[in-house]
Amino acid sequence: MAIAAENLTEFETLVSSDKLTEYKKCRDQFLTTDKATLREPGLFKLEYSGTGVVSLSPKVYCVWNDDNETSKISCKGINQRQMLEKSKYLEVLRTEKDQYLENVGFRYKDGEMLQYRQKKKGLINFFVKRKLNDDGITTEPIVF
Repeated sequence: MAIAAENLTEFETLVSSDKLTEYKKCRDQFLTTDKATLREPGLFKLEYSGTGVVSLSPKVYCVWNDDNETSKISCKGINQRQMLEKSKYLEVLRTEKDQYLENVGFRYKDGEMLQYRQKKKGLINFFVKRKLNDDGITTEPIVF
């Protein structure tokens, strides 16, 4: 589950006003915000804090922090050595054209070590479970 908010106060604006009191009463049962409960199993924890995010599809995202120029990148099925960066994710989002990448690796087969090269769609702008709105950024559920 990913929720983007500047801080906990902004996050709480996502909670409906009639449920806010109930949320504040029980939030410590599912959300950790301090170091004392950081290793407590079952609680949601802050994975990464950044200033921007591009999420092309589930498990294909880039979160960056302009303050210290770091980023967290995920691209399902692609080797981490691909040197993916924020600009490639933004390009796919803006142009709606897929990025092809090449996976290179080794495989042991019939007593031999073989090298393989596999070209595949790495960054795709395709949503299976949601409809992309005309602005190219926001989505809504598909209703059948």
